Amino acid sequence: MARRNSKNNGVELEHLISQSDDNSLSKEDEKFERFVRNRLPLRKRRTPPPPKTTFAAMLMLVGGTFVSLVGMYVFFYRKDERDRAYALFFIGALILIPGSYASLNLFGAYLDWPGYSYDAIPSYDDE
Repeated sequence: MARRNSKNNGVELEHLISQSDDNSLSKEDEKFERFVRNRLPLRKRRTPPPPKTTFAAMLMLVGGTFVSLVGMYVFFYRKDERDRAYALFFIGALILIPGSYASLNLFGAYLDWPGYSYDAIPSYDDE
């Protein structure tokens, strides 16, 4: 029998792995492996996000939020210019929605959440 040690935030985890003829892991060993993988996310290398796509997503997210907030300011504090407020809020929402979608998708793909990948959004990087 081989002994496996893993460290997790100062707590030592010990587990005995039984050596069988076909080198397969038992159900308890698989649970332990999953536990260590989930508890130690920094052990695996993450794929970096595409830089131009990330910049475009962040620019749309911040720009759309800013334009929407300016539209709300004009709507509530400049009563005589409400036509402009509607236009600003609409344009801000058109910019904010794809920016928030792309940002969330990039973040989820970076953290390896199931169902998220870099392929789900248009890429602006030349590859």
